[in-house]
Amino acid sequence: LTSIDLFISERSVFSREIQGSYYRVGTYFFAKAVLDGLLLRVLPAVIYSVVVYWSIGLRNTPSHTLVFFATLALFNLASGALSMVIAVVAYGRIC
Repeated sequence: LTSIDLFISERSVFSREIQGSYYRVGTYFFAKAVLDGLLLRVLPAVIYSVVVYWSIGLRNTPSHTLVFFATLALFNLASGALSMVIAVVAYGRIC
């Protein structure tokens, strides 16, 4: 849900700052993607994985642990990207 609010709430600020040449579109998108992708998707998934993986008694081998961490992090990244796409498309149809 943070990705949906991301584009809708910051659209006017983004437009004003792009017109004022504060930064380029690519720079804004890269910063938002890194912030949303790493800090809001991957980091919580890794913290959750560290707490939960061994508590529920899954296999204690490095390869299985890495697959679990990667699956959870990639799923979170994919769901974040999908919600960004929905936010952009929905805003285009609303306005």
